[in-house]
Amino acid sequence: MARITEEQILSTIGELWLVEVRESERGWGGEIWNELFTTFEEAQARFMEINKGNPTDHVPDYYVVANKPVKARIRIMP
Repeated sequence: MARITEEQILSTIGELWLVEVRESERGWGGEIWNELFTTFEEAQARFMEINKGNPTDHVPDYYVVANKPVKARIRIMP
């Protein structure tokens, strides 16, 4: 098997964009997860889709909200 460097792996993957998503339900807690996309446009579309129905005048008992897309930083650990 040929050896491959971290740089070769990252160049194969290319650019990745991360959208952090948070779900919360009053009294039950919440969950946070990340979604990865290969283009900024895909990440931005997902961000907009998740946030489009969220109210701005109050915090509902249940909601899902996304943070703006950021360029992902990938680290390969031994």
